[in-house]
Amino acid sequence: MCRSISREYAAARLTLDEATGQLLWKSAAKNKTRVIGKPAGRVEANGYWHVKIDNVLHASHRLIWLLVYGEWPTGMIDHIDGDRTNNRISNLRDVDAKGNGANRTKVRKDSKSGEFGVFEKGARWYAYGYRAGRKISLGGYPDKATAVAARAAFKKAEGENHV
Repeated sequence: MCRSISREYAAARLTLDEATGQLLWKSAAKNKTRVIGKPAGRVEANGYWHVKIDNVLHASHRLIWLLVYGEWPTGMIDHIDGDRTNNRISNLRDVDAKGNGANRTKVRKDSKSGEFGVFEKGARWYAYGYRAGRKISLGGYPDKATAVAARAAFKKAEGENHV
């Protein structure tokens, strides 16, 4: 996370198309790699847009936050809809690591249960969730289906933004 540039410095080089969430160049480069009004940066291997300014790679969603709010985000920038390329400001929120994981759509590859918040230990299945940032046990159950149902009931009671 690089905080080496100010809002003014970024705003002198980039403009935000709020309708698309795309950063556009305000200034051209001598070698014509940057063209005024053209999209800035590219999608990197991790699926996020990045922009190189003065040979430093910046995540576009963090630059957008800087341009809109005038300061770097204090935590992680979460893409609410899970689409890493959707950088519309309405789709971005400044959260901690737990908040960033709250809208995950994929279960970990090493999950034996195939469900969030459900695991097997011995001959029993356990469910857990998070409340106010703390992991809480939802109990142990004799089968996977009952543990999954307990987890689903907890998520429904707590709201949609809980893992």
